[in-house]
Order: sequence, then C-alpha cells, then structure tokens
Amino acid sequence: MKIPYKQLASFSALIGAIFSATISLADNDESYNLTNDASYLSGKIETVKHIYYPGDTLDVRISFGGDTALLKSQGVEAYVVAYDQSQTASKVKIDDYSTFTSSRLFFLDTVSTATLAEGSYQLALILVRAGGDPSDTDDWYNGFAGLLDTDAVYSSSATVGGDGDHDGEWDSDDDRDGFYGDDEADNSEDRDWNDDDWDSDGNDDDND
Repeated sequence: MKIPYKQLASFSALIGAIFSATISLADNDESYNLTNDASYLSGKIETVKHIYYPGDTLDVRISFGGDTALLKSQGVEAYVVAYDQSQTASKVKIDDYSTFTSSRLFFLDTVSTATLAEGSYQLALILVRAGGDPSDTDDWYNGFAGLLDTDAVYSSSATVGGDGDHDGEWDSDDDRDGFYGDDEADNSEDRDWNDDDWDSDGNDDDND
C-alpha cells in the first residue's frame, strides 16, 4: 500500500520530534549518574617491600583518592582484611578514610619471625555498606567494585629463591604488588619511605 505524501511527511515529522525529545532527555536527565559509585574513588595498599627478612622495617600504608567525603556521608565503611598463611583473617577498620590521602597502617621497626611469622600474608582494601562485614561479599559496597586493591607480603628467615638480588621484591613481580602474573607499571618506588605522612599538609605526625 502506498502512503500518501502528506501522511508520510507527518509521520517523518513525528519521528523527528520523538527523536529530538529523546536526545534532549538523555542530555538533561542526570537520574542515572552514579555519583556515589565506588569507581569514583581510588584506594591502594602500598608497602615498602614485599619480602621481609629479620631486621627489616615493615611499613604498609593505605592511600585514597577521589570523593571520599561523599562515600563517608553515605555511611560507607572501609576495611583492610589480612589473611595469613593459615587463611586466618584479621580485619582492620579504617575509620577516618575521608580525612587523609595516605596513612600508615602497619609498622614494625624490626621484623622478626616472632612478630611476623614466616609465610605469606594477603591484604585487601574493601568498602562495605554501613555496618557490613568485609568478609561477606554480600556486604561489599556496589558489589565487586567495593574491592579497591589487593597486595601480598612474605616473611622469611632466609633469602628466598625468587629474590635473587635480596632487595625484598620478587624478581618477576613487575608491578610490585606481591603477586605474579601481571605486568602493569608501578611507581611506589618513587615514594619517600622516610616520610611517615604522604599527605601534602606539611605535617609529618598526623597519620602515624
């Protein structure tokens, strides 16, 4: 069936008007912007080295970037969960994550097998809903996006085979996170580990 020209023109104008309205709606409607999404926040676990021998200094810090104040206002909580070699979990709540850029989390002037038993330790930085349990993935904030970072350290009384130059880093761990198998560049070696506060407030004593 042939459609009369006037009817076709009217139909085309109607489609054009609907299309324009849709574009306008997409441009102006911000109801779907996930401004509280955890992807707007960066969090990182940083450690001066990943293999520790007796006499070494253990220095592990947490760094945050992004809109931490917004997440804090929504009751989002931050934890570091540590698993030792027996898979026993320890949870450390980061109460004031919205007030700093970086903070020292674990620090030992002198590592010994008495203070840091031999074996591997896995660390995870996790966001959870208010009152949530970081060991329960159902409580993670915004699903898997709540897992901000992972890291691993190893304690040994003798030089390990994977650390040929005895620098405290696995020889094949290019991104210096304590895990094998990923090759992303890492700039943590640029950190000043003699400074106990990486915030830019000029105060070296507020985040011990």
